[in-house]
Amino acid sequence: MKYHILRTRSIPKNHNPIFETSICLLKCRCEGFLFQLRDDRNDIKFPGTWGLFGGSIENGESSIDSVVIDINEELNVQLPKENFLFLCLLVLC
Repeated sequence: MKYHILRTRSIPKNHNPIFETSICLLKCRCEGFLFQLRDDRNDIKFPGTWGLFGGSIENGESSIDSVVIDINEELNVQLPKENFLFLCLLVLC
C-alpha cells in the first residue's frame, strides 16, 4: 500500500514561508480515503474541520519522517516509511 505525501516549504530564497508542513493522503484497502476530523478547540488551527493527516516539519526532518511521526501520534499506528510516496511540493509565501 502506498501513501502520498504533500509537503509545503519555501523554494525562493527571497520569500518567507507562512509555515512548513507535510500532509498525507491515506488510501484505505477498501478503496476509500481516511480523513481526520480535527478537535473543536479554539487553541488549534481550523477547529472542527475535516482534513488530511500530517503536521509541522521539525528541523532536519524529511517530509516522510514528519508524516510517519504525526500518523503514529494521531492514530497510534506504525507505517513503514517505504510505503510513502512523495507526491508534490506546495509553496505558500
